[in-house]
Amino acid sequence: TERVQVSVLVPAKDEAENLALFMEQASAAFASDRSTRYEVIVIDDGSTDDTNRVLRDLTAKYPFLRVARHRSQRGIADALRTGYLMAHGNVLVFYPADLQFKPENIPQLVAPILKDEADLVTGSKQGEYNKAFVSGVYNRLSRTLFNVRVRDLNSVKAYRREGMDALPVRPDWHRYMVVIAAAHGFAIAEV
Repeated sequence: TERVQVSVLVPAKDEAENLALFMEQASAAFASDRSTRYEVIVIDDGSTDDTNRVLRDLTAKYPFLRVARHRSQRGIADALRTGYLMAHGNVLVFYPADLQFKPENIPQLVAPILKDEADLVTGSKQGEYNKAFVSGVYNRLSRTLFNVRVRDLNSVKAYRREGMDALPVRPDWHRYMVVIAAAHGFAIAEV
């Protein structure tokens, strides 16, 4: 079997109604990028809805899907750490299950890393969304304080596996991932 290059880590808390569409869209995105082998690791973070059952059904349909389960909610950072420990790929992608971001953009997000043009790539939100004002203040402040030149530090991200080793084990580390990676000398890009 070919080696998995990209592991998409998908924290999911009560996302039963979104997972089938997420996987359908991810499958289509991966089919359009035949040069890269992907896996999706959904981390069920203590869901109380039908997420666990839906994931069992979806694993039969999508051979690239793997599932981890937290019995209680532990948060995004812990879910990403669990996915990282299971991942086979050298490129990791943080992508939420809530369909706020479209899986069709995953190949575009990982491309600069696969071409050795960057170590971490962040996306940026488009259009109107909740918390845009707070997000804008946070992003402007972070750019000023840390000299990190990306528009959206809290969007989807793709990053080299070794980037996880530089991150502290804290409940909120995912919020500062871009800043920490830049401080450790990783090349940052944005799509």
